[in-house]
Amino acid sequence: SIVSYIDKEGCMKCKLRLHEWKEFKEQLDVSGKRVNIIFVANESIIKDLYLYLKEMDFHPDKVMCDKDNKFKIKNNIPKDFMLQTFLLDKTLKIVLVGNPIHNAKVKELYVKYIGK
Repeated sequence: SIVSYIDKEGCMKCKLRLHEWKEFKEQLDVSGKRVNIIFVANESIIKDLYLYLKEMDFHPDKVMCDKDNKFKIKNNIPKDFMLQTFLLDKTLKIVLVGNPIHNAKVKELYVKYIGK
């Protein structure tokens, strides 16, 4: 699974780049590997996120609302949005940290690990 935390800092559309998530998900689907994409969003932006997802016709596997920042606090999510995306293995252990949409080398690492 890929988990991406979306906070209220900065421009949500600029940070998310849903068209690139859509392409990445298609790339993974074509490879035959089943990878869940999960967005966890701060409750202050959840409505905007749902509108943006609908506008871009992108359907992540799950969208969760982080009410009262409980997820962010419990999981010690960093402030740097480039470090708010994680690749989890089958046991839900974090195996990679970084945003594959904003960093081509991180994307390569995700694809390589998923392809194992």
